[in-house]
Amino acid sequence: MAESLAADRTLARATEVAFQVHSVDAPHEHVLRSIALFADEVAPALGYALSPTPHRTSADENLTLKENA
Repeated sequence: MAESLAADRTLARATEVAFQVHSVDAPHEHVLRSIALFADEVAPALGYALSPTPHRTSADENLTLKENA
């Protein structure tokens, strides 16, 4: 997936990426695993990493993906 996205010339101009985790009604734990895999594997391969987000209130929600500068 990362290789396919990286090959897309519009990625350099994109300000956000939306994706559908599953096209069927998958169990919640499968959806969460897919999101985690995207954050852990795909995003870093495209130059993004998790960064603290101080304005969030929950410790579990205290991370956001940011472009590596």
